[in-house]
Amino acid sequence: LIAGVGYFAFQSIRKKILVNKIAEKIDGGSGSGSIALGDYSSWFKPDYHKRIGVNVIKLKPESITPIREGLNKELNAWFNTDEDKVVLTFSNLRDGIAVSQVSEAYATKHKEDLLGRIQEKFNTSDQERLAKTLSTKSNYTTT
Repeated sequence: LIAGVGYFAFQSIRKKILVNKIAEKIDGGSGSGSIALGDYSSWFKPDYHKRIGVNVIKLKPESITPIREGLNKELNAWFNTDEDKVVLTFSNLRDGIAVSQVSEAYATKHKEDLLGRIQEKFNTSDQERLAKTLSTKSNYTTT
Protein backbone atom coordinates (compact mmCIF):
# COMPACT_ATOMS: atom_id res chain seq x y z
CA LEU A 1 0.00 0.00 0.00
CA ILE A 2 2.77 2.43 0.93
CA ALA A 3 4.65 1.57 -2.26
CA GLY A 4 1.49 2.27 -4.30
CA VAL A 5 0.97 5.67 -2.68
CA GLY A 6 4.63 6.51 -3.23
CA TYR A 7 4.39 5.53 -6.88
CA PHE A 8 1.33 7.75 -7.46
CA ALA A 9 2.97 10.68 -5.65
CA PHE A 10 6.08 10.28 -7.80
CA GLN A 11 3.98 10.16 -11.02
CA SER A 12 2.00 13.21 -9.94
CA ILE A 13 5.15 15.25 -9.31
CA ARG A 14 6.63 14.09 -12.62
CA LYS A 15 3.49 15.13 -14.50
CA LYS A 16 3.43 18.54 -12.80
CA ILE A 17 7.05 19.18 -13.81
CA LEU A 18 6.28 18.16 -17.40
CA VAL A 19 3.17 20.39 -17.55
CA ASN A 20 5.19 23.34 -16.21
CA LYS A 21 7.90 22.78 -18.84
CA ILE A 22 5.28 22.67 -21.61
CA ALA A 23 3.58 25.84 -20.30
CA GLU A 24 6.93 27.62 -20.20
CA LYS A 25 7.59 26.71 -23.83
CA ILE A 26 4.13 27.90 -24.87
CA ASP A 27 4.29 31.33 -23.22
CA GLY A 28 7.96 31.90 -23.92
CA GLY A 29 8.96 31.70 -20.29
CA SER A 30 7.21 34.95 -19.40
CA GLY A 31 5.13 33.17 -16.82
CA SER A 32 1.96 35.02 -17.73
CA GLY A 33 0.70 33.29 -20.84
CA SER A 34 -1.82 36.08 -21.31
CA ILE A 35 -2.87 37.45 -24.65
CA ALA A 36 -3.44 41.18 -24.98
CA LEU A 37 -6.36 42.62 -26.89
CA GLY A 38 -3.94 45.17 -28.36
CA ASP A 39 -2.23 42.29 -30.18
CA TYR A 40 -5.22 42.39 -32.55
CA SER A 41 -5.37 46.18 -32.99
CA SER A 42 -4.63 45.93 -36.73
CA TRP A 43 -7.82 43.91 -37.18
CA PHE A 44 -9.82 46.76 -35.65
CA LYS A 45 -8.46 49.26 -38.16
CA PRO A 46 -11.28 50.12 -40.57
CA ASP A 47 -9.02 49.78 -43.61
CA TYR A 48 -7.44 46.41 -42.68
CA HIS A 49 -9.89 44.51 -44.87
CA LYS A 50 -9.08 46.80 -47.80
CA ARG A 51 -5.30 46.34 -47.55
CA ILE A 52 -5.20 42.55 -47.87
CA GLY A 53 -4.16 41.89 -51.45
CA VAL A 54 -5.68 38.44 -51.92
CA ASN A 55 -9.13 37.17 -52.77
CA VAL A 56 -10.65 37.11 -49.32
CA ILE A 57 -14.09 36.17 -48.14
CA LYS A 58 -15.88 39.21 -46.73
CA LEU A 59 -19.10 39.69 -44.85
CA LYS A 60 -22.06 40.78 -46.92
CA PRO A 61 -22.99 44.41 -46.17
CA GLU A 62 -26.48 43.44 -44.98
CA SER A 63 -25.03 41.08 -42.38
CA ILE A 64 -22.77 43.77 -40.89
CA THR A 65 -25.55 46.10 -39.70
CA PRO A 66 -27.10 43.76 -37.08
CA ILE A 67 -23.63 42.88 -35.76
CA ARG A 68 -22.66 46.56 -35.52
CA GLU A 69 -25.88 47.53 -33.79
CA GLY A 70 -25.74 44.60 -31.37
CA LEU A 71 -22.24 45.67 -30.34
CA ASN A 72 -23.35 49.29 -30.02
CA LYS A 73 -26.25 48.30 -27.79
CA GLU A 74 -24.02 46.30 -25.45
CA LEU A 75 -21.10 48.73 -25.39
CA ASN A 76 -23.32 51.74 -24.68
CA ALA A 77 -25.63 50.21 -22.09
CA TRP A 78 -26.30 52.64 -19.27
CA PHE A 79 -25.76 50.29 -16.38
CA ASN A 80 -24.41 46.95 -17.45
CA THR A 81 -22.34 45.95 -20.46
CA ASP A 82 -22.91 42.29 -21.26
CA GLU A 83 -19.32 41.25 -21.97
CA ASP A 84 -20.43 37.70 -22.72
CA LYS A 85 -22.59 38.90 -25.62
CA VAL A 86 -19.75 40.98 -27.02
CA VAL A 87 -17.31 38.08 -26.82
CA LEU A 88 -19.90 35.77 -28.38
CA THR A 89 -20.37 38.24 -31.23
CA PHE A 90 -16.65 38.17 -31.98
CA SER A 91 -16.51 34.39 -31.62
CA ASN A 92 -19.06 34.19 -34.44
CA LEU A 93 -16.94 36.30 -36.80
CA ARG A 94 -14.85 34.29 -39.27
CA ASP A 95 -11.54 36.17 -39.18
CA GLY A 96 -9.66 39.46 -38.90
CA ILE A 97 -11.24 40.70 -42.13
CA ALA A 98 -14.71 40.40 -40.60
CA VAL A 99 -13.53 42.20 -37.45
CA SER A 100 -12.22 45.03 -39.64
CA GLN A 101 -15.45 45.26 -41.61
CA VAL A 102 -17.51 45.50 -38.44
CA SER A 103 -15.06 48.01 -36.97
CA GLU A 104 -15.29 50.18 -40.08
CA ALA A 105 -19.10 50.09 -40.00
CA TYR A 106 -19.08 50.90 -36.27
CA ALA A 107 -16.72 53.88 -36.73
CA THR A 108 -18.70 55.20 -39.70
CA LYS A 109 -22.08 54.98 -37.97
CA HIS A 110 -21.18 55.82 -34.37
CA LYS A 111 -18.13 58.06 -34.87
CA GLU A 112 -15.99 56.18 -32.37
CA ASP A 113 -13.27 53.55 -32.41
CA LEU A 114 -14.64 50.07 -31.68
CA LEU A 115 -11.45 48.77 -30.05
CA GLY A 116 -11.18 51.91 -27.89
CA ARG A 117 -14.78 51.50 -26.76
CA ILE A 118 -14.23 47.86 -25.86
CA GLN A 119 -11.07 48.71 -23.91
CA GLU A 120 -12.97 51.45 -22.09
CA LYS A 121 -15.86 49.19 -21.08
CA PHE A 122 -14.06 45.88 -20.44
CA ASN A 123 -11.90 45.10 -17.43
CA THR A 124 -8.52 43.43 -18.00
CA SER A 125 -9.90 39.93 -17.54
CA ASP A 126 -12.65 40.44 -20.12
CA GLN A 127 -10.18 42.00 -22.56
CA GLU A 128 -7.98 38.91 -22.21
CA ARG A 129 -11.00 36.67 -22.76
CA LEU A 130 -11.86 38.53 -25.96
CA ALA A 131 -8.21 38.36 -27.05
CA LYS A 132 -8.22 34.58 -26.51
CA THR A 133 -11.35 34.35 -28.66
CA LEU A 134 -9.66 36.37 -31.41
CA SER A 135 -6.53 34.23 -31.14
CA THR A 136 -8.52 31.30 -32.54
CA LYS A 137 -9.20 33.23 -35.75
CA SER A 138 -7.09 33.58 -38.86
CA ASN A 139 -6.14 36.94 -40.39
CA TYR A 140 -8.29 36.23 -43.43
CA THR A 141 -9.99 33.44 -45.35
CA THR A 142 -9.41 33.11 -49.08
CA THR A 143 -11.95 32.19 -51.70
